[in-house]
Amino acid sequence: MRYVYSCLMHNPSDEPQPLGELELAKKFRTNRLTIRRALSAFENDGRLIRIPGRRGLFMNPAAARAIGDYYFLGIMTQERANRYLDSGTQLLISGFAGKLRNLSADYHYLEIASSEPQDAVEEILNCGLDGLLWCSPPSRDIPVIEELSRRNFPFVVVAPPHKSSYPLPAKNCIQPDFTQIGILRAQCVRDAGCGRIAYFGTESPTFQAFLDFFPCSEREYIMNHRCTRLESGIAGIRMILADGADCLVADGRIFFFLPELHRSLPELRNVTLVLDPVPHAFQVQRKYPDLKIRIPSYDWSAVQWKLGERAAIHLLKSMRGGGGFHSEIMPVRHPVRHNGIFNKGADSE
Repeated sequence: MRYVYSCLMHNPSDEPQPLGELELAKKFRTNRLTIRRALSAFENDGRLIRIPGRRGLFMNPAAARAIGDYYFLGIMTQERANRYLDSGTQLLISGFAGKLRNLSADYHYLEIASSEPQDAVEEILNCGLDGLLWCSPPSRDIPVIEELSRRNFPFVVVAPPHKSSYPLPAKNCIQPDFTQIGILRAQCVRDAGCGRIAYFGTESPTFQAFLDFFPCSEREYIMNHRCTRLESGIAGIRMILADGADCLVADGRIFFFLPELHRSLPELRNVTLVLDPVPHAFQVQRKYPDLKIRIPSYDWSAVQWKLGERAAIHLLKSMRGGGGFHSEIMPVRHPVRHNGIFNKGADSE
């Protein structure tokens, strides 16, 4: 009922409009009986009124004014209808909501069913939102993002944080600096004293920045010892380690294979394994103390939190001032760690 009332408050028309049960039932994907009960409850507490000479119920302007500076915000995850939140998305949304903690706002997880971009745009606009946070939309939804920008709808997209090749739209998007991540990976390798480096990951800006860090004499070895497909599994990793590599740099997809790799690939214990600082990496470090695991000097959890904070800042400016913002590449900083927990204050505005 709270969601229904929030949507009714944000009727885009300046003129009072009657609230039709059938239309509202379709909008909220429920039955007319549920809508009738909700409207009756809102009428009883004074939030809806009847106007003499007009049929139906209407929003009470006095009740709306009494609420004051109030926002109704949407949150949409990767597949538009997926309410599953991985640990990174949880941190992102926590950073977003934490930055807006002094704002009077309600949040709604959107489920957008339309497959055509134009229909998806209309479905989003008809939700009565003041603003939208869209987490990790797939590249096929870029036309939806561009059309929402063209219509000056207040929203912010946090690009998929593990896809450095994501084609970032020109407006209303944020992503971490993947070039900096590639350099931090390379510095971790250099600090470990490794010289024969194998790389497990796809061609991407992150890989290119990693490669450019090293002198030409070492780049050829890296290029010749790169495995790009997870499907090759243990055989692929055994192949790239067979030529005497002393370091394996791997992206997050390797976590699916590590238990089997640890069991059936003894030579893995002889190389330095460089893993991104995601929560799984620290769990693996504790679970397999016989592996020489090194982790770059940044905190991915803090990066996710900061992405959420930056999204909140941009969205609030868009809602209050109108218009969007130029897409932002967010620096990856070096927050302070305390017993594995990042210090948010070290990286917050």
